[in-house]
Amino acid sequence: MNTRAYSPVSAFVILMIGLTPGCRRAAPPRRQPVQAIATGSAISMATTSPSLDASSPRSERVPDAAASTDERGMHCKALGGRGFVSLTTIREPVLELAASDSAVYVLSSQAQLRRVTLTRVPRDGSPSSIVARHLGPSEPKSLKIARDAAYFTRSRNIFRVNLADGEIKEIAPSLAEVITVFGEYIFAVRCEKKAPVDYLVRVSTKGGTPESIAELPRVPADQRASGSPACEIGYLAADAHSVFISDWAGRRVLAVSLQDRSARVLSHAKSFPSRIELETDTIVFQAQTGLFRVPRVGGGEVRLSEFANAPFARYVSDTNDFWIDQVEPYAPNEHLYRMPRPGGKAKSLEVFPPTDPQALYPITFIDGLALDDECVYVARHYETFATILARQKN
Repeated sequence: MNTRAYSPVSAFVILMIGLTPGCRRAAPPRRQPVQAIATGSAISMATTSPSLDASSPRSERVPDAAASTDERGMHCKALGGRGFVSLTTIREPVLELAASDSAVYVLSSQAQLRRVTLTRVPRDGSPSSIVARHLGPSEPKSLKIARDAAYFTRSRNIFRVNLADGEIKEIAPSLAEVITVFGEYIFAVRCEKKAPVDYLVRVSTKGGTPESIAELPRVPADQRASGSPACEIGYLAADAHSVFISDWAGRRVLAVSLQDRSARVLSHAKSFPSRIELETDTIVFQAQTGLFRVPRVGGGEVRLSEFANAPFARYVSDTNDFWIDQVEPYAPNEHLYRMPRPGGKAKSLEVFPPTDPQALYPITFIDGLALDDECVYVARHYETFATILARQKN
């Protein structure tokens, strides 16, 4: 959900029929299809390496160079400058970025090798290191960084990566593609094909049996997104009180109380509901027509901006601003915008032209967006690699 690239045919279809209410989202933007296989395995690694070129797949442990480095007090390389500076190069397609206090984590995938790589990129520009590699079927999704571990999914299986030693553990098989992590729990929506309801569940970050929290009645078929399966989740967000769900198939945003386990609809009839950001009394979410804010109890929905419109944009936020990566089909450039959190005019901070100006359909130039207390980070897409860039926020 965080990246976008469209073939000429798919982009044309999106323009002609895809942005009408109820349309199915565009296909995920991967240049090489992932080949499914029957089993998965992990290669745990933590070695300083400027290149992620493939080696023969095998389980391997090496000294954890990155974990032995004291990263406390490390500042972003871009501080004091203007514009973006390069932190490292990733030599395989980048899927997602996530920022921690001292580093950016990059989830990338090499389809032909059925390989996923998690890379730690220190924000001060010192050498990057491979945290872990995983071999298995399907493209990974839903990267989350929480304290000492990273989490992602493949084929609805949830994996935990120990950030200190790169150990990968499957902690919940056949559960969900989209997850969120809060405290000691992973939250997901479990879908059963023929059931009239779906289930919000949680499972310990250490693994175990998933616990059902609430039933989520499905939207009737004639009101669901056209072409979508009965259950398709766009995004999850959680805190100590509630779990919030972007129901892509049902074109709605839900809130589930962790106290009384009740579910309520906060917003409905919005196509492509996606990323959710939590505020004290409200939440912010993106949909087809832009960025919206709605009270946690529902009612009083306000559109903040026409930018951040799904599925052609992504956004992140801090306490002051929204940072929006905005692209439209067939547009000559991609923009990074900053918009005040209360709402208002979005200011273009950076323009990304096509990396191949001769390309007939230059659609996507940025493959990831992340934010920490000092910098905003992007993965700048090229044909055979991506560059991780940092820019001072203020």
